[in-house]
Amino acid sequence: MRLAATFEKESEALLFSHFLTEQGIANQCDGDTTNYHIWVIDEDHFATALLWLERYRTDPSQIKVSAPTSKDTPKKPRAPTQIRKRNLLTRKQALKGLSLVLVVLCSGLFFAQVMTEPPVSPSQVSGSTLPIPDPALLSPVESALLYDYPKAYTLLEQLYQIYPIEEIENQGARPSEMQSLLNKIQSTPSFQGYYPLLMAKLKGAAPPNAGATTFEKIRQGEIWRVFTPCLLHGDLLHILFNMLWLIALGPQIEERLGLMRYALFILLSACFTNTLQYLVSGPNFLGFSGVICAMIGFIWMRQKRAAWEGYLLHRSTLLFVALFVLSMLLLQIAATVYELVGNAPFAISIANTAHIAGGLFGIALGATNWFAWRPQARR
Repeated sequence: MRLAATFEKESEALLFSHFLTEQGIANQCDGDTTNYHIWVIDEDHFATALLWLERYRTDPSQIKVSAPTSKDTPKKPRAPTQIRKRNLLTRKQALKGLSLVLVVLCSGLFFAQVMTEPPVSPSQVSGSTLPIPDPALLSPVESALLYDYPKAYTLLEQLYQIYPIEEIENQGARPSEMQSLLNKIQSTPSFQGYYPLLMAKLKGAAPPNAGATTFEKIRQGEIWRVFTPCLLHGDLLHILFNMLWLIALGPQIEERLGLMRYALFILLSACFTNTLQYLVSGPNFLGFSGVICAMIGFIWMRQKRAAWEGYLLHRSTLLFVALFVLSMLLLQIAATVYELVGNAPFAISIANTAHIAGGLFGIALGATNWFAWRPQARR
């Protein structure tokens, strides 16, 4: 089914719809108070309908359009095949189904993260003279759902459960057991992505975490970690931003794909973006934004390939997202150059790989017919 014509007047739309039906071109007429749309049901009749439309608008008198009788006045003219009315362009799509489940799940997990955060504060960690990584600040929820949780993270967690940070910082009076645990932590490599390895190679330095094992927990059977990082968020603004995007985009896609294909879209997008981000930067990432970018790329492609499907995403919004991702990419390139030239790291705590990979993956899915809208036909 494709959108063939739009009229401002309801009477003109109904007359032309009735004329197409008389020509054997099955169609549907629907609309709101400002625009009325003619949808041609059979793709093979679309070109013919456009020719009749051009003649009709050039000189309506050339086409004899008989006035519809009271029998066929309804807005859905009878035709050999009709589509159940699903006016996706004008109907308000409520948050429901899997989209609602995802919003509730992400919000619930975020609340659980906040309630179970460890007592070690970020200021203590940032002011420490030890190489204390982010796992010192992880909640049990994050520990269970991050893409990976290497053995070094478990050892570090044990250290902070046993000893206060002030005692750890006191290098002159450390118990032998603490020092033994510290030595074990420092000698246990943890995979932090291929980006640090690449930077070390370019600078001719020794590679960090040499010999680290990739996919430690996944190799142990914790397969859910491939997906679950997208359900976690770092702070209130992070989850608010992502959930607003999900509320705006998710119901549109779910409405057109149905539950099963929409669930597959979410699963594939999350696993793809999570895995690429892990390979680049290691397991310390979280957020739904990779899937959001996949949704945006998908809708953009469907608007180009099948505008009649009625996805609503303004060009200015697409431009804003594209500029944001591009600016983050340029910032990452600048940070890489600065690190190579200035010999000092310049960290960017934004998962650029997931954003870019998500957008490209969404475009690829949008180009396939398998994720096209399939309206249900009836006779």
